[in-house]
Order: sequence, then C-alpha cells, then structure tokens
Amino acid sequence: MTPKQRRITALAGCMAVLMLLVGTVPLEAQATGSITGTVTVQLTDRPISGARIQLVGTRLVGAAAPDGSFEIIASPEPQSRNWLRLEPGAGSITTRHYWEWERSAAADPTLHVPLWIEPVENPGPAAPMDDAAVAAGIPRVINFVRGATIDFPDLPPEVMPAWVSREVNRFSGSEPGESNTEIGYAAKDIDYRQTVYELDADQALVMRGRFPRCRFANVVLWNHRLQTPPYRYRRVSLNRRQVRYERDGSFQIVVAHRDPGVPNWIDPAGVRSGMIFWRFLLPEEEVPPIEAKVVNVGTLG
Repeated sequence: MTPKQRRITALAGCMAVLMLLVGTVPLEAQATGSITGTVTVQLTDRPISGARIQLVGTRLVGAAAPDGSFEIIASPEPQSRNWLRLEPGAGSITTRHYWEWERSAAADPTLHVPLWIEPVENPGPAAPMDDAAVAAGIPRVINFVRGATIDFPDLPPEVMPAWVSREVNRFSGSEPGESNTEIGYAAKDIDYRQTVYELDADQALVMRGRFPRCRFANVVLWNHRLQTPPYRYRRVSLNRRQVRYERDGSFQIVVAHRDPGVPNWIDPAGVRSGMIFWRFLLPEEEVPPIEAKVVNVGTLG
C-alpha cells in the first residue's frame, strides 16, 4: 500500500455546510480495510446498543455492540461478517454524516466524528517525504484543483436526473430512483430537488412548502461548481431544526442578497447565479411540491 493509499483525509466537502460532513479515504482495490465507529443519539451523543447497521444498495446488514460500536470489513475477498465488497478498480470510500443542529456542524472546530478507516494489516510508516515525492504529488494537486474549477463538467440537461429542474428559479417534482446512482453526489436513499437561481441585487426568491416525514432534510446554496458560499459568518443553508415555521406547519425560506427582514433568510454572499439543493433522507411519504417565486426584496420586511 502506497503512502497515498495509507493517508486518511477528512474532508468537509461542498455539502458540509448542510450539517453534513463528508469524509473520503483513498484505498487500494485489492487491500482489506476496517471501518469502525459508534452509533449515537443525535441530541445527546449517547451510544445506541444493538443499532441496526445497513448499507443501502448492498446486502450488508449488521448490529452495533452494546456500547454502540460497529465494524465493517471492506475487502475484495468474502469475509465472515459485515462484508463490504470492494469492486475491481475501487479507489476510495466516502462516508456522509448528518446533523440537524441549530448550529452549523461544519463550522464547529470541536466536532469529532467517531469513525475510523484503517488497513487490517499494518503497512508500517509511510516513506519519508523527499523532493521526488513532493514533485510527484504536485500533478495530483493540480488535477484536483482543476477538476473542482475550470475542468468541472458542464453536463447537458438531457443527462441530468429528473429532480434537476430545467427552469431557472423553479423546482420540478420527482421520485427517487435509479438516476440517483448515476451521479456522484447523489445517494439511492435520498429524495432531491435542485434548480439554478438567478437573482439581481434587489430580488429575492421565496420558497414555500412543507417537510415530509423523513430522517433528515435541509436546503443549501452552491455555486455552479457545487461549492458553498462562505458559511462561517453567513447562513447559506437551513435544516429542519433551524427553520422557523408558519402556524400551519409550513415554511417560507428566502434567498436574497440582503436581509429581507423575515425569518429563514439564506445568504448567497453576492453570488447572483448558483444552485439551490434540497435533500430529504429516507422519506416516508411523497415530498410536497416546493413553490418558488421571485419578488422584490423590499416587499418582504
């Protein structure tokens, strides 16, 4: 296993500000790795004894130990328990972690995710870095930066999933399906809605709807490269616990370049055109339509 394959990289990805953290671990398709962690109650962080462990889209089903801990073995070879099969050519394992807190999990420097991904057989220490190793790594950095910026693919509408609206400032309705497995940032067990927004300085996009019964739900802003605006001092996403609701249980969420003077303001940080992304994890019912309308921001406060 190479130093690159041994390295474990904790990434707060483009979607991290959603109260979602994404971790990516480089790996070798022929290696065997152990994924260990602890299942806890979201509000108290207390471990859940015997919690059901299942990887959606696979046959892997297990249960956590009395202390809430679990182990999954990722390997190309069959294992006696909790086996996650590594397909030929597999290059990484990505984990996603969801929180519905009133504060941003991505902006919390003290947050610890109780998850470890390590090789079953200790490969020993990585080779010392030298000029040749640094030089070999520079092209990888260049490729990564280009892939997230100027080389980011601009896919035509006809190849996008049905939940990606083809109309600016409007959302289309769809049911989760196989199309979720054909796009990198989608998951099979989540219902999505996405559209492009375009707003001038004096305009606001008002979104109205209701949350379905589900495990997790939120909305976030992205630029056209799936990157969030600066979230440390701006509200660029909202989850269900952060939303202030109408008396009938519905919500009104506003995207605007300045404070509209009403609750549930999402700030695009001056970016006049970007994307709005909704996520409904494990919905138990059909997601109600999200109505969207562009208005003058001065009429809201």
